[in-house]
Amino acid sequence: MSLLLMALPSCLFQERHNAKTVGEIKQFVSQLPHMQAARGSLANHTSIAELIKDVTTSEDFFDKLTVEQEFMSGIDTDKVNNYIEDCIAQKHPLTKVLRLLCLQSVCNSGLKQKVLDYYKREILQ
Repeated sequence: MSLLLMALPSCLFQERHNAKTVGEIKQFVSQLPHMQAARGSLANHTSIAELIKDVTTSEDFFDKLTVEQEFMSGIDTDKVNNYIEDCIAQKHPLTKVLRLLCLQSVCNSGLKQKVLDYYKREILQ
């Protein structure tokens, strides 16, 4: 996020020191709700950006993204995928596993029966 955007609410709050007349003070006070809302929005935006960064910089996210990109590129879509196999073995959430299986299936115009049976066995264990 730009430093200018982050510094904007602080600069506006500092304007209170420059207010000399009653009219300038009144104008500053009328802008307070907007400045406070902007400060709150900035705090929310920063918190959300930090949460997104935490997720997207994790090794698991990168591994999953790599597998998804390989599927979309048609790389090894016709055989059991090691990452999906590891996710099943490590008891990752079923929704994550099923989404990857669906993506693999769609990218390969369906899964081979042998591959599907293998995934079924692994999930049901």
